[in-house]
Amino acid sequence: MSVEDAFSIPGRGTVVSGRVERGVLKKDSDVELVGKGDAPIKTKVTDIETFKKACDESRAGDNSGLLLRGVKREDVRRGMIVAIPGTVKAHKKFLASMYVLTKEKAVVTLVSTPTTGLRSIFGQLVSLHLTDCCVACS
Repeated sequence: MSVEDAFSIPGRGTVVSGRVERGVLKKDSDVELVGKGDAPIKTKVTDIETFKKACDESRAGDNSGLLLRGVKREDVRRGMIVAIPGTVKAHKKFLASMYVLTKEKAVVTLVSTPTTGLRSIFGQLVSLHLTDCCVACS
């Protein structure tokens, strides 16, 4: 699960929210927060809330809030990953090969709206899944 937001609830602890990407996350399971610093933060999910209802588990596609034990709000930031221990590793560098289309070769999607009429929209060229980062091209 990618962390989209984090909250501190007085008397309860820290809640992280986001969409479960794959698998099933069960209450009282051990997890790691990966993405801040070199070492992942080990914690336990003490409660799960999906669509404003308390649940015993959260499945892929659910937007859920997870109450985490022993984690401070300051230790969590957007873009971190909640995963089963040992399954995800953070990387600081990667190598990518891209082919960027010119405007003439790109596929154009035509959209008609009542206010603007027919117009073309070009999609996003670079999409890095589950992260906030900068892309430098050389």
